Amino acid sequence: MSVKPKNPPASGKAPGTRPALPLLFCPRRISLVEQTVEAVRQLIAARQWTSELPGEEALRKQFGISRVTLRKSLAHLAAHGVIKPGGRGRRHFITGITHSPFTANTSGGVIRCLSAFGEMELVHSTRIILDEIRKSLAVEGVRMDWERQAKLWKGNPARHLEQLAADPGTAGWFLYRATPEIQQWFRDSRLPSVVLGPCHAGITLPSVQADVTALGRHMAAEAARLGHRHLAFVVFDPGVASSLNTLEGLRRITLTNGQPGRISVISDDGTTAGLRRALAALMKEPDPPTLIMVTGAAQSLPVLGILRQMNLRVPEDVSLAVRDHEPFLRRSVPELSRYQIDWARFGRTAARLLMEIVRGGGGRIAQRKLLPEFVRGETLAKRRPD
Repeated sequence: MSVKPKNPPASGKAPGTRPALPLLFCPRRISLVEQTVEAVRQLIAARQWTSELPGEEALRKQFGISRVTLRKSLAHLAAHGVIKPGGRGRRHFITGITHSPFTANTSGGVIRCLSAFGEMELVHSTRIILDEIRKSLAVEGVRMDWERQAKLWKGNPARHLEQLAADPGTAGWFLYRATPEIQQWFRDSRLPSVVLGPCHAGITLPSVQADVTALGRHMAAEAARLGHRHLAFVVFDPGVASSLNTLEGLRRITLTNGQPGRISVISDDGTTAGLRRALAALMKEPDPPTLIMVTGAAQSLPVLGILRQMNLRVPEDVSLAVRDHEPFLRRSVPELSRYQIDWARFGRTAARLLMEIVRGGGGRIAQRKLLPEFVRGETLAKRRPD
């Protein structure tokens, strides 16, 4: 049995009336500057101009615009890397980048997330991020597709990226664990994109990341306070930007006597046998590590088991900390010392940032850093005297 509402909708609209479209789909006035920018871009793409633009007076007459409008348009083209200003009284050079900062297709467009991994291979925290991104984008009437494009992680990705970018239905891009070459290409192309994680050294792109450099510094300070002078850092991929940034923070460890501490890196090959060999070799050294930090929560369980097989107690003999929290760690015994972050907030922040860039034309670069929270747990203790 259905019950009719006693009061009409607050909006005053009759039942069955179509809801208003989200702001993203409302028509937008195109300014004269934007029209001029798009016209110049199209003429460059059509090869009417190949190395440099005509003089400003010739351009002004060709488009029938004022000098002020023309100079605003040229400044916008220069800011987006389409042209390089030649200086006062000189011609403007064409860079070859012709992607329009105004033509991101959001009406019915798709956000694409590029990765070398299948979505089912991801850890739980990353799936939380993706769920929140999809929820946030759905409110805007936009969907996100996860795309495993493993070939981008092999050799030079430029040609394949150009093919992907040619799809007119793409509104923007998320980059997950992207190589320096992939990030460099997106920086040069100036397509609307956000890195899920940190950028590589020397590359500036919009990004949302856990501040793992600050996390590393915090762990270095905790280690020094507890008397640890040798730390082992267990990492799946030492070349990933997040691992390099964590290592940068860890290397700030300074002992109470002012001497620098020691950091050893163990590259986890993903097998228990490989991890056992690497840990055994390190623990046999004259000055073995007394604190081990693992990047991923999944590494903590085999490390605990291997240490137990070596008759080493945690934390009495060796302390253990986890960089990337996963929900199952809340029930670990002993409770692991770890850093946790609000992954749902991470996803909402990433979606909001990318949509701001898509709406604004892709020219603004913003980097959001979320500070992880340290959970002391039971596996980090003072170093036992020799």
